[in-house]
Amino acid sequence: MVLKLVVACIRSNDGFYVVDMRLELDQAAHLASNNRLVDAPTWDAWKMGEYREEELLAEVDDLARQFLNDYIAAN
Repeated sequence: MVLKLVVACIRSNDGFYVVDMRLELDQAAHLASNNRLVDAPTWDAWKMGEYREEELLAEVDDLARQFLNDYIAAN
């Protein structure tokens, strides 16, 4: 199992960051078609937005809380 945080951002002319962030849980999945195990995302949460630099850490924290709450509720 691997938990990945991926953040892609571009700084806009007005000093904000346009951000796409994703938190993914990758787990081994069995492919019946070729009888192999592959790592595949089995659960994720994401968000996009425009944030100030000082807000980015709080947004990652919010995404992690959303991910965990959804995962715990479903499992």
